[in-house]
Amino acid sequence: RKFTVRLNQALEMEICDGNGKRLKNMPAPGKQDDPEKAASSNQAFKQMKKQLKETITSQKLRLEQALSVARFWEADRWKALFVQNPVMHLFAEGLIWGIYEGQECRGAFRYMEDGTFNTVEEEEFVLPETGKIGLVHPLELTAEDLKAWKEQLADYEIVQPFDQLGRPVCKATK
Repeated sequence: RKFTVRLNQALEMEICDGNGKRLKNMPAPGKQDDPEKAASSNQAFKQMKKQLKETITSQKLRLEQALSVARFWEADRWKALFVQNPVMHLFAEGLIWGIYEGQECRGAFRYMEDGTFNTVEEEEFVLPETGKIGLVHPLELTAEDLKAWKEQLADYEIVQPFDQLGRPVCKATK
């Protein structure tokens, strides 16, 4: 028998049988299964599940820290890390990104499940070949854009890997 294990949008593991039917857990070995292969596969699955849990936990923390310290990636490095990496790809889909010149955000976008990019107005966004990309902090958005981004995520039932847009912020007053 064959089973497929993949990550869903909520960064949770999904198990499907050979017919594509979702299973709650990895099934117990059947009568026709090779006992050694079944035991080995079960052990590999448990190890993968443990490693994935650790990876997701650490990457959530790293990304939240990247937001807090204004970490930027060059466009080509960002694509390699967040578009081409199957785990980080899922993180990228739940976050709002910005194009930066120096420390200033020049535009925000969202990476879509189909590999395209869009704006807060849900128009296509063309990712520049060069430049810096970072996570947009709520302080960098107008109140209107912040509300619109939150609505867009809610409309598409996207759960952020950490609370990027809803984090508490304090603005200094004179």
